Amino acid sequence: MLSQHFLCALLLFVSTTGLICQVLAAENEEGACLQGFAPAKRTLQATQRNAPRTVMSSSEQKNVLGGKLESCCTKPMTGFYRDGYCRVGPEDHGVHSVCSEMTTEFLEFSASRGNDLRGVVSAGERWCLCVSRWKEALDAGKAPPVILESCSEEALKVVSMEQLKQYALQSAQ
Repeated sequence: MLSQHFLCALLLFVSTTGLICQVLAAENEEGACLQGFAPAKRTLQATQRNAPRTVMSSSEQKNVLGGKLESCCTKPMTGFYRDGYCRVGPEDHGVHSVCSEMTTEFLEFSASRGNDLRGVVSAGERWCLCVSRWKEALDAGKAPPVILESCSEEALKVVSMEQLKQYALQSAQ
């Protein structure tokens, strides 16, 4: 398997802007939806600075209930775009669309899968998860609770409303 440094060097060579490598590294560090990469030392701010802004605002995106997408959490600041919302856009290849309240069980599960979020979020705090990671946890019986009003409708492309409702909390923060 190629090392992360070699892969990033190759991607930088192929991409004149280096954006592909930054997105891969940022997803691995912040959302870790990519398996097989060591945690990156790159910040998401660098990716945000270089990424095109073609995503709909939070007021334009809908939640899984069909209403306005509500904020998931601002302490800690969550979401792929670090604006508190589980908004999905073209740069978000991990589809960080599920607003979840972290549990110790889920955080341990995620760490066992190579995505240790315990350095940025704690049990009891809310975080925008990659829908595929939440589904993986669901299948393993380790899914954390969700806040439906703060989950992007994009999550419904991977999980059903019934699955989300099974783990739903009230929206009051």
